[in-house]
Amino acid sequence: MSSALAACDIADVKADAPVASSCPGAADWSEAHALVGEHVELVGEVMSARYVPDVSGEPTFLNIGVDYPDDDRLTVVIWGDDRTNFANNPEDVFAGKRICVRGEVSSYNGISEVIVSDPSQLSVD
Repeated sequence: MSSALAACDIADVKADAPVASSCPGAADWSEAHALVGEHVELVGEVMSARYVPDVSGEPTFLNIGVDYPDDDRLTVVIWGDDRTNFANNPEDVFAGKRICVRGEVSSYNGISEVIVSDPSQLSVD
């Protein structure tokens, strides 16, 4: 486990009421490309949030830092099967907010992303 994750006091996050968290030690979203393969916490503003039910897997995309289609963005992906874990629509809850995301950074077509399956991986910063 990385020191960034260990440093943050992770509260039990309820899907309908994300808790505020300063996430001490969290990296800025812009550092995600250098953290591929690591389990970390990243902080940044959600520039756009969109649920796409007509695409395979019914993803929800939260674009952090810069908006789609900018390749420098960090994208949080919540697959359709995992939306049921959230009491409210993630695209409504997190749009326009500064959030902390916890998870493993991966790269998809050169775009940094974190796949989120549980509400405890997201909080409003």
